[in-house]
Amino acid sequence: MKRLWIGPLVILCSSLLSCHHGFTPFNSVAEPINNCATGADPTLSIKARDQVTWSGQDKSYTVVFPTTGNNPSPGTPFRNSQGQPQFSFPIGQGNMVDSGPAHAPTGYYKYSIYTGLFTGTPPQGSQPCTDPGLHVKD
Repeated sequence: MKRLWIGPLVILCSSLLSCHHGFTPFNSVAEPINNCATGADPTLSIKARDQVTWSGQDKSYTVVFPTTGNNPSPGTPFRNSQGQPQFSFPIGQGNMVDSGPAHAPTGYYKYSIYTGLFTGTPPQGSQPCTDPGLHVKD
């Protein structure tokens, strides 16, 4: 009796999947932060809608894309769920934070890593750890 349901179930699943053939899921590029530094600069492909998954390994950090400077406009390749530019990503120790898919022009995006958790701009007098960058390519 159970075998009779397998055929229709397979047909239903395959027809549902074929309806979404234009959707390409994004990949997640892991970027661990340890001792106030990251590994090599991650590279994202906008067409693949990649995202970065930051993780605070030894303490809490905040990744900040500057709102002014030489980065392609608007200064960050990431947007929040409302479509607004996302400039900071607080990451608790032992946690992972996804940037969400990139929605920006290609180019090189400089960002800073700060110890501690905050939202928005860095607190007055705080100094960044390492100032890596992010290559966004088409």
